[in-house]
Amino acid sequence: MTRGVVLAHCKSVSWISAISAALTVSLVSCSEGAEQKYNVPTSLCGTSMPAGLLSPVLPGGEEVLEKSESPADGVERCQVLVDNKIALVASQEWWNDRPNLTDIAQGQAYVELDNFSDDGRYIYSKRGAVGKVECAEPIRPGNELFAVVQVPEPGTANENAVKKIITEFTKALSSSKQCTGGA
Repeated sequence: MTRGVVLAHCKSVSWISAISAALTVSLVSCSEGAEQKYNVPTSLCGTSMPAGLLSPVLPGGEEVLEKSESPADGVERCQVLVDNKIALVASQEWWNDRPNLTDIAQGQAYVELDNFSDDGRYIYSKRGAVGKVECAEPIRPGNELFAVVQVPEPGTANENAVKKIITEFTKALSSSKQCTGGA
């Protein structure tokens, strides 16, 4: 081959490689079902939350629903399910004996002691977080209220998103009936 033909051949191979790579990326993202065809919830366990905060940790899918339960005295938990698979778990938990944030975080699935907020009220990682709720008039005097967020599926793990969710969820709980004397 002459030099001009070799150069043209290399350019066309580069161009074909680039197109092939772009198509592969497109096919991968389509096959993962990344599109959220449902309305992202605007509340978490009955607590108002901007949908934009929840969206980054929820997978693509057709349908979303929330199930709530109280598995133990002082614990309210909800699961956000996408296409009948648990995508997000949030809970509000009353603890006595003045536990600290680390104690609570160590007992929660998916919460790793990766990051602590500057004010010491949050521990968060890419798949879970715990926040200490400040209550002016707690409905359980002598107890501490904690917020917990867990992301069971690693594919949607996002540390910054989890931090934003736990921060907003904890703040919202501090003005809920749990913390305002039942008002």
